[in-house]
Amino acid sequence: MISYPSGELVGSLTHGDAGTCSDTSGNVYIPDGSELFEYPHGGNTPITTFLVSYGLIAGCSVDPITDDVAVSVGATNQYNVAIFTPGSGSPTTYVVNLD
Repeated sequence: MISYPSGELVGSLTHGDAGTCSDTSGNVYIPDGSELFEYPHGGNTPITTFLVSYGLIAGCSVDPITDDVAVSVGATNQYNVAIFTPGSGSPTTYVVNLD
């Protein structure tokens, strides 16, 4: 993590291997394998961990109106989109058939 505007290194995050996203409050979501970690704005400890029970999360996006977090999940022979609603630990999953 880098401080603004000085550019000074002030910490690091230990998660992350795919596309990140953030919400309107500045919270940052970092996918890592089948987990999605939510970090508070300026924080370096996750406040929430979301989990998909299949495949690997490839990226995420946050709806600025509802704060729903959508992740793309690569699973065997298909891709899915899982949507986490604030306050819910279980996502709603949609199968997307891509060849």
